[in-house]
Amino acid sequence: MLLYIQGYSDVASMRGDLNTTNSLIDIFREDIAKRWVIKDICHKLSTSESTLRRQLRSENTSFNDLQTQVKLGHGIHLIQTTKLPILNVAEQCGYQSQSRFTESFKKRFGITPIKLRKTHLAE
Repeated sequence: MLLYIQGYSDVASMRGDLNTTNSLIDIFREDIAKRWVIKDICHKLSTSESTLRRQLRSENTSFNDLQTQVKLGHGIHLIQTTKLPILNVAEQCGYQSQSRFTESFKKRFGITPIKLRKTHLAE
């Protein structure tokens, strides 16, 4: 909410109201650091890959976008609620390096994790 209020409206895109989207988000949250593959998800949902991709497309999202959304959402939570170093946050979100996490985070939200933490601590 803090990011949204401060003008980082892209954070609102993390909210989903659609069935397939919500199903995938729930699965990704089972193990946020895991690099999920679509084949495993299709098996869990008892659907084909083409059907899953078609459903996601109809909900204006994709498998990779949702996986990134869950990882970065967890990152926001950790940044705002813990004092973990950004490297540890990145690792818990499934990123191999802090720089990749920071790059993905900034691309998605327009702010770096460090800047977000400083903003949060200043309040």
